[in-house]
Amino acid sequence: MSKIPFTTFIHIGHGKTGTTATQSALALTRKKLRELGIIYPIQEEIAAKAEQLEITSGNWLANPSKSVADFFLEASKKYHNENTSCLVFSSENLFWKINELSELSDQELFRINPHVILAVRDVEEMLSSEYLQMVKRHGESRSFTEYLKARNYKSGHHKTSNFIIETLNRRSIKLSVFNYSKNRQNITRLIFDKIGASSIEVPKNLSQKAVNRSLTTFELKAVIAINSLYGEILGRKAADRLVEFLPEVAADSCEYTEEERKLIYEINHSSIIGINNALEESQHLYTSPKRPKLLKNSPKTQEANESAKLSSDIIRKVISEHTQNAYISKNTPSLSSLTIKKLRKIGKRKKLNPSIRQDIAKIIEFFEKTG
Repeated sequence: MSKIPFTTFIHIGHGKTGTTATQSALALTRKKLRELGIIYPIQEEIAAKAEQLEITSGNWLANPSKSVADFFLEASKKYHNENTSCLVFSSENLFWKINELSELSDQELFRINPHVILAVRDVEEMLSSEYLQMVKRHGESRSFTEYLKARNYKSGHHKTSNFIIETLNRRSIKLSVFNYSKNRQNITRLIFDKIGASSIEVPKNLSQKAVNRSLTTFELKAVIAINSLYGEILGRKAADRLVEFLPEVAADSCEYTEEERKLIYEINHSSIIGINNALEESQHLYTSPKRPKLLKNSPKTQEANESAKLSSDIIRKVISEHTQNAYISKNTPSLSSLTIKKLRKIGKRKKLNPSIRQDIAKIIEFFEKTG
């Protein structure tokens, strides 16, 4: 039987397509993978975090002094031997840099033998998830509508995914594309099968536990208020606590107006079509509005309402810890008074959606209790 060519599998995400869970699975099973000749090189410190289902961004670390192409050339030289069938790297940060592979010569590509694995998701889901992540991690304080307008309803992830597909195809670099929206429960299984690890079971705790979940509607509005008043550091801390202590709470997607939904499909149409050309027909991304509106009496809505009190308690504690800091208390105004003053003003707007008015009332309540 002929020997299978050495392959470098490069899982590039993109972000918000189950990358944290997949990276945790690779770290947890790295010894079993090695027995199959599949090497997942990772620092022990990072592996320990991944095993605890913490966000690590995988086993590729950006190095300003070294190009992506040089990194993979060195890795293939270091690990390629008769006992190794393939290398596996996973990092959503590579999504923005993977096209550098196209700069390699044919001989260099032959040495690395790259096989890129790309996961994509429906544009409505992606823009919503991207916005929620910006609120969670980067201090975003605009409304979803304002955020969409500011980016002209474009999805950078879809545009870049299409460009990656075109670039890699031009150089005949192997590429596998998965639709996360249709395979969210088994995306890690699909990736394990692709790298030749079909015999290895994906750790059960990964399928049973939500990893790096998004926020509920109530949590989102609370974190936006914190971002607006105190910036991303406290906002990120509050969001991290919510995800850590309430990991199983069902997150919400952002709501679009019909006009917004129409615009995002029109503006991103060519990118979506380009991506679909790399997918089997049954796995295509949606090319027109499709998400049903959540019914007010649905189990998910009821669960979100029930979780609001727990979320409030966690946020109150984070703010309380923050305002009890001696330096902060001495040198900055009271968070409670600032928040309540602004939120009361917003809550009095005549055209405000009743549900938003109700959420603001809840937010004011827990801020008052921290004062």
